[in-house]
Amino acid sequence: MNIEQLEKLLVEHRIPIDSWGRGEAKKVEHLLKEVNAGEAVFRFVNGFLVRCIKVAAIYVYYPLSDQTLHFLRETRQVFNDGRVRKIRRDTSVSEKLMPGEKPEEAAHRALAEELNDDFRKGGYSMAAIGCDPVITGGTRSYPHLRTFRQRYFFVCVVPKFLYRHEGYKEVQAGVKTIYFDWVPIHRYDAQPFMYAVMGGMKLPR
Repeated sequence: MNIEQLEKLLVEHRIPIDSWGRGEAKKVEHLLKEVNAGEAVFRFVNGFLVRCIKVAAIYVYYPLSDQTLHFLRETRQVFNDGRVRKIRRDTSVSEKLMPGEKPEEAAHRALAEELNDDFRKGGYSMAAIGCDPVITGGTRSYPHLRTFRQRYFFVCVVPKFLYRHEGYKEVQAGVKTIYFDWVPIHRYDAQPFMYAVMGGMKLPR
């Protein structure tokens, strides 16, 4: 698919793409990249155009003590054109699945690509804790484009050698920089963490 074909498809289904590329909305070119990479596919549901994606969503923790954890949050995205997008996700890291990729494979890849390449060495604990399919009338990235999103949830506990007190950042050359920061949380308020531990997840040393 090329940009002209995609714009024609969106306009035919009354998606107001003139508003894309402003504020927190992404450009049509970003959606084209998703589609051509196989990260997103289009389906027609009751006559509506729907963007369908599968996402690995990871809660990342670092134990500070017996009672306190650090929880990693993606806090903001700073675009090269100066726009700043505040992030309000409930998970730490999320990554769309590639064609043929398993959710756990995408979760491991996301940690290395978005946080630090050292995550490829392993050494952290990871546990799957469920999935959550949902359809929305649009997203902040692509307003008014219906999206079916299936999220596969994971808990990751980071060992000391991968922990960076200052947080992490991902630089997407020519596009934006994404910032991840730690916030303190009580162990028993971290429900995904407790669910994974009670399910038998072993903590890293």
